[in-house]
Amino acid sequence: MLSSFTNLSRVGVPRLIITRSIFFRDKKSEYLPPEPFKSSVPPHIEKQQQKALDEYKANEDPSLKCYVNISDPIPSLDMYQTTKRGLQVLLWTDMLKGVMIALGWLLREPTTINYPFEKGPLSPRFRGEHALRRYTSGEERCIACKLCEVICPAQESVYGIELL
Repeated sequence: MLSSFTNLSRVGVPRLIITRSIFFRDKKSEYLPPEPFKSSVPPHIEKQQQKALDEYKANEDPSLKCYVNISDPIPSLDMYQTTKRGLQVLLWTDMLKGVMIALGWLLREPTTINYPFEKGPLSPRFRGEHALRRYTSGEERCIACKLCEVICPAQESVYGIELL
C-alpha cells in the first residue's frame, strides 16, 4: 500500500505533517516551495487521486486513516474462470501438452538410414571412386566423375567422356 503522504504530495500539497488522524499544511514556514502547477499532474492520475481523497474524507474508520489506496479493486472471478483455473492447476495441462509433444517426436518415423544395410541415392555423375585409375600398363586415367569440373574456379577443365 502506498502512504498517503506520497499520494497527496502528487496532488500538490507540499510539506504535509502526517499524524494518525489529521493532515494539515504548515503555512507558517517561510521556506515552503511554491505550489506545483495543476497541469503538471497527468489527468488520469489526478482523477484517481481525487477519488481516493474523497473516499478518504468519507471514511471514518480510524485504522484506515494512515494510507490512501488509489489502485483499482481486484476483479472477482466467476465460477467458470475459477473452475478453469482449478483444472489447469490440478490436471497440469502444460505437463500433459509437453508429454504429448515428446511422445509425438518419439513415435515419428526416423529420418536417418541404417547405413551399412541401406544406402542413400547416388548422384548420376558418380562413377565409383573419386580418384585416378591406374592400369597395368602404368597409365593413369580419370574416371570422369567431373568433380574437378565442378570445383574449378576458371571453368577450364571441361571435357567429355570420350577422352577416356
